[in-house]
Amino acid sequence: MSMTELRFKRAIDLKRSLTPLTSLAQTATVIYSADTVSLLVTIPDGHVIAALRILSTDFDHFICREAATTGFDIDRLYRYLHFFSNDNLSVTIGAVDDDDGKFQVVMQNTGQYHFTLFFVK
Repeated sequence: MSMTELRFKRAIDLKRSLTPLTSLAQTATVIYSADTVSLLVTIPDGHVIAALRILSTDFDHFICREAATTGFDIDRLYRYLHFFSNDNLSVTIGAVDDDDGKFQVVMQNTGQYHFTLFFVK
């Protein structure tokens, strides 16, 4: 079980959040707290900007046992969602306890759950 688990009711909601970021940066850092998820991106000139802040009430499901920070590849995640997800199915993202804090994406498609990891050191 992940220490942080966030579920969007529809994959399209996560895609819409990521779309403008794909042209800004390659990687992002996601910071989880008890009631908020913040996304920081490092733009090519080296500056870090706060790109997105989502309150726990905006998720269909939100669990955060402890504050955490992890990085991920924005473009890979966006392409994965674009090619493999059904926009109307739920998608769950989170940090995985037993996998060195990796960022995991789980979605249901055609009756099966598919997941992948998008971790950036």
